[in-house]
Amino acid sequence: MRYLGMSYIDLGDFPAAINYFQQSLIIARKAKDHYNESLNLGFLGIVYIKLGEPVKAIEFLNKSLVFKE
Repeated sequence: MRYLGMSYIDLGDFPAAINYFQQSLIIARKAKDHYNESLNLGFLGIVYIKLGEPVKAIEFLNKSLVFKE
């Protein structure tokens, strides 16, 4: 699903991208897959940058760093 989100970023369909990243995030959390959880949070941050919402982008980007070592 993350790849679909990335494709929708390229197409400029940011609501669809958010939807796919959120779905992928739910799956990663259920699987306790911190690596993919971090990636999805980071991509959500990127989408919000493109939407001109820096505060929300920073929230997601900061959350994505929690899992980095």
